[in-house]
Amino acid sequence: MKAIFHFDSQKVVNCKNEILESFNKSSEISKAVSIIEFDVTRDNALDFIFIYYHPIIPKDCLLAASNVDCSALWFGFGRNVAFGEINYFVKQILDTQDVEK
Repeated sequence: MKAIFHFDSQKVVNCKNEILESFNKSSEISKAVSIIEFDVTRDNALDFIFIYYHPIIPKDCLLAASNVDCSALWFGFGRNVAFGEINYFVKQILDTQDVEK
């Protein structure tokens, strides 16, 4: 018999909000470009690049029956995505011959 896990919707919302908040605190991209929110219908033809390792989130962090606090993980995830973004853009600038360094 397979166990059924129920996610706590509030924990999921908190996870998303805390990751986004830590990303925004660490991101430098908003200083260089105009940012628009992704829209599935408008942006479905966009190709994305992989700039950061996708971490595995322990399921206990989001389960309704769990008392595990993972807020420290969320901050690190958002910060690491922002740093991956910065590293990607710096590498692109350094690898582009037409850009004066």
